[in-house]
Amino acid sequence: MSESTPQQETAVAVDAVPMRTTPTWEMEMLLSGATVFGLLQLPDALNALAEPLLARLGGGVALIAGILAMYVGAAVYLLLATFISHLIIRGFWIALLGLRSVFPEGPDVTRLRGGPIARDVAQRQLPRVDDEAERLDNLATIAFIFGAISVVGVLMPSVLVLPMLGVAWFWPEAPISQLLLIALGVALGPMALAVLIDSWFGQHLQRDGRFARLLASVFAGYQRVTQPRFLNVLTVTLMTRLGFGRFMTVYLTILLIVLMGYATHTAMRRDGTALGEYTTIPVGIGSSGAVLPQHYRDQRREADRLRRVPYIDSAIVAGDWLRLIVPHNPTRHATAIKTDCPIVWGSLPLSSTRDEAADTAAQRALLTCYRDISEVRIDGRRIDVLPDIIIVPGSRLRGLQFMMSARDLAPGRHVVQTAMLPESTNEDAGMKPTSYRIPFWK
Repeated sequence: MSESTPQQETAVAVDAVPMRTTPTWEMEMLLSGATVFGLLQLPDALNALAEPLLARLGGGVALIAGILAMYVGAAVYLLLATFISHLIIRGFWIALLGLRSVFPEGPDVTRLRGGPIARDVAQRQLPRVDDEAERLDNLATIAFIFGAISVVGVLMPSVLVLPMLGVAWFWPEAPISQLLLIALGVALGPMALAVLIDSWFGQHLQRDGRFARLLASVFAGYQRVTQPRFLNVLTVTLMTRLGFGRFMTVYLTILLIVLMGYATHTAMRRDGTALGEYTTIPVGIGSSGAVLPQHYRDQRREADRLRRVPYIDSAIVAGDWLRLIVPHNPTRHATAIKTDCPIVWGSLPLSSTRDEAADTAAQRALLTCYRDISEVRIDGRRIDVLPDIIIVPGSRLRGLQFMMSARDLAPGRHVVQTAMLPESTNEDAGMKPTSYRIPFWK
């Protein structure tokens, strides 16, 4: 029976995975790779599902639904960031193991170019390949765990926000922002108070006393509700091993970055803005000098079809008719009707009756109100045209269609404008609205 030589044992050692490697590394890589592949398709599917719904909502319901969509979207992006980071770290770890196999002796600092001082510094700061591989192995596993914890942290506030959706639905005039703050205080206030009391006076309380048992029941209740047992093990282990301050700093920073990043991405997607330095050539949505693609049907992108901004068919009007479509905005239009047409507001929602003349009059009164609050103008001249209620092409949104004669317009550049209605919660809600301005040519 032949015995292995020291050279063979060394070759086996450098070719093998280190003994102290995290035992779940293969499962981590398999899960990360499969999850990244699957999740890359999810953001577009999530936007396709959420954006049509959010575009049809208004008031407090739209606010709460938008917050819930932000939590879900942020969780998806956080999962993507977590698993991509994990794969990158594991990639460097694999590179180090491969390097150890190809060059088992490690680096030869004596062959570095430069002076002796630079070589001494490089030798002092150069870690062992095995040590660095172990560090990256641990870092990859911690990143994997951190991602799982952070996803739950992003989704947990939705448990508090979700009941507010029912409140906003059945109580349209509810002060949602104030109710959210009250709900936050009611939900987290007892826990915060218990933590303060325990920190300041806990050492002076009898462990089997009534007040101590009350504090313990508060802590146990919140722990059962907010943290499943498996998550509690992960969180407490990282807190105690990494340090509470470091853990909370990294954890809260990750949550803030993801939530702010997703909110910014959503706002840029909705408003069509982009990064760039354009201070010398500003473009405003109400500027008559700006030709914006979202204002022309033949230039609108897929992301523009659910934007509630008015548009015409083309920048060049070839026929005798100019069509302006104004998508319905539940919050803004409801506020304008309630303010400017109180009689019409009192008759909403319209319902069919056996009196056809009364139904026609009520419908005409509503369309007249829409005409008045829209303030459609061409080259500053008010257009007295009643709109039609339509389903906006390319979406399931409802809107107003203004068909205006362009037969008498002179050749050249013209501007059609319509009112940009304010939100009811804005301080300037009672001020005269500004206008969308859409240039076109005939």
